[in-house]
Amino acid sequence: MNNAMRHVFSRQAGSAPTRRPYLRWFVTLWFVLLLVVGGLASVTAHTTDAVAPYTVTITSTNFRMPLVTLATDDISDAGNARFSLQNGTPLWYGITLTSTPSGIVPTAANPANDPVSATFLGTMPLLPPMQVFPFDQWNGSYHFETLKLKAAFSGPGQQLQLELNPIEPHAVTLDILTLLLQLLGQKQGNVQIGLLETGALQDVFAVLNDSKDFTALRQNYSQALTTPDAAAVLPHAYACAINITNLLSDASEQAALADVLWKVQGKAVAREAILKAIVDLAQTQFGLAVEGYINNVVGAMAGMFPQSGNPVVLLQTVSTVTPSVTPSQSPTDTPTHVSATPSAISKGV
Repeated sequence: MNNAMRHVFSRQAGSAPTRRPYLRWFVTLWFVLLLVVGGLASVTAHTTDAVAPYTVTITSTNFRMPLVTLATDDISDAGNARFSLQNGTPLWYGITLTSTPSGIVPTAANPANDPVSATFLGTMPLLPPMQVFPFDQWNGSYHFETLKLKAAFSGPGQQLQLELNPIEPHAVTLDILTLLLQLLGQKQGNVQIGLLETGALQDVFAVLNDSKDFTALRQNYSQALTTPDAAAVLPHAYACAINITNLLSDASEQAALADVLWKVQGKAVAREAILKAIVDLAQTQFGLAVEGYINNVVGAMAGMFPQSGNPVVLLQTVSTVTPSVTPSQSPTDTPTHVSATPSAISKGV
């Protein structure tokens, strides 16, 4: 073998050992990557299967009248807890909201397709009565007006309370507008579609709050509605009749009231026709008839006012994390670990 061939074989024989360290390094890196990927997959699967750290419970009190009801739609997602309020009475209800922490408020579950819920969950939350609007949310199966709501919670220990108050001033204001429409000859319901227009509620309240006769009427009508003794209602009904007589007889308040009723009815009836009906009624001796009418209306509604408190809905978030407890140890005790078992959590009303 000549020297050239020995040189070639010598280089080939010596090259193998120089490649082996790189091969071992590559194989080791490959196994490390497999372990990392497998560990991430395990963590991901564990996170996906983990139980939510908190859940929502919903309870109600003083819902003794079957015409005002609460429905739990879906509270499985604390960030989108859904529930509904139904009202089958002729009374408006004001909704007082309190929450811990502050700032948790219900919103319309589907505002684009539900103008009633979207409108009456604004700055003055209200639950409308039955037969106010010319459409039926229940497709003719029920005569209830409904608010479909949702609330978002972000952690355990939070709560949202809704109190339904039929004597809340905004609610009584709208009750009186219905009463005035009836006195002026409106024989059918389902005409107050104008309340769903943007800003209509605020405009109505702003105008009527500036009317001294309407303010007095609201106070006396609230007292009449909440008087438990039927015999004691008559003086309040008389006071309401005086307030209505003054309201309809004042020229400046006639114009303001005509404008309000025109907007409430969605401008479907000419404002001039409404004003004429107000003036014509003011020129008659209608005080005694109004007193009797209010007395009858209040008597028919007497059973709709709770004697033990207003209806209340309470949503709360409860932790689902099982606490771990380590008991105190004596020097001779063998350390032990005890897992506390959480109490059952109710998810219904």
